[in-house]
Amino acid sequence: MMQPEDSPQTSEGITIELLFREDSMDEWPEPLTTALDDIIQTDPLTDIDSINLRLSSKYDSLSKGINNKWEFLTIYGQPLSGRVASQNNLSKFFDLCH
Repeated sequence: MMQPEDSPQTSEGITIELLFREDSMDEWPEPLTTALDDIIQTDPLTDIDSINLRLSSKYDSLSKGINNKWEFLTIYGQPLSGRVASQNNLSKFFDLCH
């Protein structure tokens, strides 16, 4: 837990998780689901698609700067790995968000 006297150098950092989810099955347009197929997670019970993203930000004493780490997550909150965790997927996602 952060204390009032904490600074970026002394805190544990922050973590923010974002969930983008359909309200109903197949709500997202096909061009979007095709472009983001690697990172879209489908709930096996409801067939609802979602994209789960985590940002972790923490001060690094070696570089003397803030390190940000973006991760796509499974529907169970575990980081996706391998080729789906690529910077390319993150770029595609952000390009489609604006």
